Amino acid sequence: MELTVTLSANAGVAVVAGENRLWVDALHHQKERGFSSVSPQLQGKMLSHPCFQNPKWICFTHCHGDHFSQKLTQAAEKLWPDAAVFLPENRLEKQILLSGDRENYAPLTFYRFPHEGAQYADVSHYGLIANFSGKQVLFPGDCATASEALAEVLQNTRIDLAVLPFPWLTLSRGREFLERYLPEAKLAVCHLPFEEDDENGYRAAAEKAKKLMPGRDIRLLMQPLQTEIFII
Repeated sequence: MELTVTLSANAGVAVVAGENRLWVDALHHQKERGFSSVSPQLQGKMLSHPCFQNPKWICFTHCHGDHFSQKLTQAAEKLWPDAAVFLPENRLEKQILLSGDRENYAPLTFYRFPHEGAQYADVSHYGLIANFSGKQVLFPGDCATASEALAEVLQNTRIDLAVLPFPWLTLSRGREFLERYLPEAKLAVCHLPFEEDDENGYRAAAEKAKKLMPGRDIRLLMQPLQTEIFII
């Protein structure tokens, strides 16, 4: 199966697998220092980009401002009123509220995972696995790196592609987790800033860490509207 992953900004992606079109954390405009957001200029380009058309599902792992914008999501709802919108907080008039530990809305299954950082312990946060014709794609969101909760889900689950934040690659415990629980998965690494916003050197760190996992199909999503094609 051919599957494309297209970056909006930060951890936002649009995934196309045949007729299936899924957005995850793709709409946000709050600027966080050291990271990037969907600027008005980028939003305009997204509206005409083929991978950002007619989504079936618009999902948000959590409602932090660098992952979710109510304003941009409401605009998307007007353009694509048939899209199912999933949120872990009541923010929109028309949405599906995520509240359980595990919720299935085939082909999407959502799991409550802890957010990275003890200061975010109370954040309602979800990862998800999308099943496209038997091929499974993991989006852990901002899940705590090497989380036991995620490990439990992956014990007997084959993942073909994982779309995950860069600390899973740059931290040794993240790489160890990937080798143990996602040994065959291809990786699309996101939550990296665009070059003009990279004041902490995260891009170089990801490039360096990628070399520590030779033989793995790892793509770094670092440019607005960058599209990577995976055969899974």
